[in-house]
Amino acid sequence: MTLLQAPKAVRPAWFTPAAVGGALAAATLLVAAVDPNQPGHYPPCPFLTLTGYYCPGCGGLRTVHDLTHGEFGRAFSSNPLITLLIPVAVVAWFWWLQVTRGAMRRRTIPYVPILSVLLVVTLTFGVLRNLPAFAWMAP
Repeated sequence: MTLLQAPKAVRPAWFTPAAVGGALAAATLLVAAVDPNQPGHYPPCPFLTLTGYYCPGCGGLRTVHDLTHGEFGRAFSSNPLITLLIPVAVVAWFWWLQVTRGAMRRRTIPYVPILSVLLVVTLTFGVLRNLPAFAWMAP
């Protein structure tokens, strides 16, 4: 380090999960306040616009909006996958925060198998929701 370089700021380990949680909380508050069921508030899904097929995330904003207003049935009908994965994501975020704070012992987590299963489930959901037999999964 030369004399003209400022020392790098050292952030605590919990900073990143806290920042991610804050950003997601702010986004959730925005979606809760601005109804995605009203046209013109959010851009359309680019995948749906280009292909005419629903992507695995189509209906996700409506799902989050409905969940924040206690409409669990409507949320599930908009996007069942996101409705089921939000609690899993919240638990994973709390686990991440606790590990980085040192409140929990670090464990080796098999990330690759978990992410592989998540990818297969998401892609399967994306295909099935566009088939006539599974039209109940469409938003």
